[in-house]
Amino acid sequence: MNDRSAPKTGEIFSKKLFRGTGRSKASSVYTNKSLGAIFGKVGYWAISEAVAKKFGPNIESRVITLENPLVLDSDLALGDLVGATTLPPNPTLEDLDKAEPLPSKAREQIQALHKAKKLLKAKGNDGVIVWLESDIGNKHLRAWFRDTQIIEL
Repeated sequence: MNDRSAPKTGEIFSKKLFRGTGRSKASSVYTNKSLGAIFGKVGYWAISEAVAKKFGPNIESRVITLENPLVLDSDLALGDLVGATTLPPNPTLEDLDKAEPLPSKAREQIQALHKAKKLLKAKGNDGVIVWLESDIGNKHLRAWFRDTQIIEL
């Protein structure tokens, strides 16, 4: 993958990434401060040093490799992920019609994403790439993550 191409779900992703730490109040960067980090305690990385600095003045960089990431690049992809948490292990077509959409309340959204993290690990995904390099169709995804992020599960 070159620096300009979008990553793809299930394809190896390897890139030098950045993480900012050392903020006096770590929760001040969260979209909803009372609910904490969206996927819980996992590794969050930025694709640029400038974005990493939003999370703290101490910058760490290293090459991160994900063997089987899930790419979230649209609200539709986010809704599919959350909807999948409401399905049985081997869903039928009828079950797929019953998948619930992204909840409207922030606390329920966070709970759904915590469930999604467990589902992703069970499916063998080792990370999530929130790809926000386009402004098309990602209003909710952008509201939650603000910038492109790579998340090690």
